[in-house]
Amino acid sequence: VTYTTLLAIAGRTLNQQILQEAETLLVSSGLAPSHITHLAYIRYHARKGKLAGVRSTLAVMKANGIALGMEGINACVWAYGRNGRLDISALIYRILRHRVPQAYEAEEEEEDVTPEEAALELEKLEGIVVPPGLKPDAITYYTLVQAYAYRGHFHPCLAVFKDMIASPHTLTGSLADVDAPTDGPTIPDPVLPVYRALFLGFARHAMSPRHAHLANVVVVSRAHRPPAAWTLAQLAELFDTFVGLPGGARPNARTVYWLLVAFAITSGYDRAVLRDVWARLAARYGEHWDGRVRAFRDKVFADEFDAAFFEDVRTSRDRRWDS
Repeated sequence: VTYTTLLAIAGRTLNQQILQEAETLLVSSGLAPSHITHLAYIRYHARKGKLAGVRSTLAVMKANGIALGMEGINACVWAYGRNGRLDISALIYRILRHRVPQAYEAEEEEEDVTPEEAALELEKLEGIVVPPGLKPDAITYYTLVQAYAYRGHFHPCLAVFKDMIASPHTLTGSLADVDAPTDGPTIPDPVLPVYRALFLGFARHAMSPRHAHLANVVVVSRAHRPPAAWTLAQLAELFDTFVGLPGGARPNARTVYWLLVAFAITSGYDRAVLRDVWARLAARYGEHWDGRVRAFRDKVFADEFDAAFFEDVRTSRDRRWDS
């Protein structure tokens, strides 16, 4: 456990030399790497954007008879989704989701790919076999929503979110929001982080009415789908459910910040809209947020409109997406 922890910490640096030093310590100890050790490698290669390294690690695990388990399957969903291979993440999810009782009864005849065909395709393309008996858990849902949102796939985001809400399995954990880790999801309850992922999707992909003339340029340069679905109307609908969460819900400041950014962009910096959003937020969750959110609130209610501030907010989505 100690050596694996060191390896995971080294992996977070994204420095190959540091990772190799940690690996040397593990090898010299004479201890065999565990499945958690291999997951640390998967996360490292995924964050480095090297799917070849992910595949190599999976091959080593398979050769040594190390089972992936739910943690390993979720790590794969995250690794492939993070690196643009949502087709692979979707195949894994299709297999897992089919195992949820009654999940597909109403849609079975409309599915283009059966779970059996998905399993064959997944093994053929990536050599991944989803162990029997595994079903999607909180991390699966959150990870896939996050990946879809980052890539601009609005309707798949909502479809997975609805699957999560309709799941007959209890997704245990506190409704208090938690910070998404930088090296892969390890959250106990996805409800509030899913909202944050969706708000980030709006912040990243929505086109401000003030910049509608740039729509075609943005779509081509980012190679994203058109942002038509990421609209103010869709965001307002989502916000209604957000402020309607059970009384124990406690979103953190980052979730609130990206919600405000999303409304700023989709409304074209309409401060009347933003003031109404703030009033509903404050009525539901209070006003105890960090300095960044308070600064946003001050700009929303200031006498003078600070165009430079809101322009910086709009462009901040291009600098960060997972904060």
